Amino acid sequence: MPSLGGIEVAGVYAYMPRSGENWTGALLIWAGWRKRVSYWTYILQSATTGGYYCGSSDDVPRRLTEHNDPAYHGSKTTKRLEGPWELVWKRESPTRSQAMALEKKIKKRGIARYLADLKQANSQ
Repeated sequence: MPSLGGIEVAGVYAYMPRSGENWTGALLIWAGWRKRVSYWTYILQSATTGGYYCGSSDDVPRRLTEHNDPAYHGSKTTKRLEGPWELVWKRESPTRSQAMALEKKIKKRGIARYLADLKQANSQ
């Protein structure tokens, strides 16, 4: 299925504007579109303590903002540990379940060890 700016489309009709007309609104999307969503596994590091946090989300910039926002109470781990938090690594997955499985694998290995393994693999 073709994709247009992250939106999968079943069919597209394009209108060619006449001379002097603007392209705004010239492309119409019809019949069966859906937003393609990417899921991410990410690792944050505390700028204060050097500690790590691993999570998964479909919107990493929003989650980073939430982790650093003292008024947001949906991320308890990064509230107990001292921040501010910085993004040090992320990887895209096609499904939420794959992103969550990678998150679990990283936490089981240990975040610092996982990053060290990546660094070693990239240096070879």
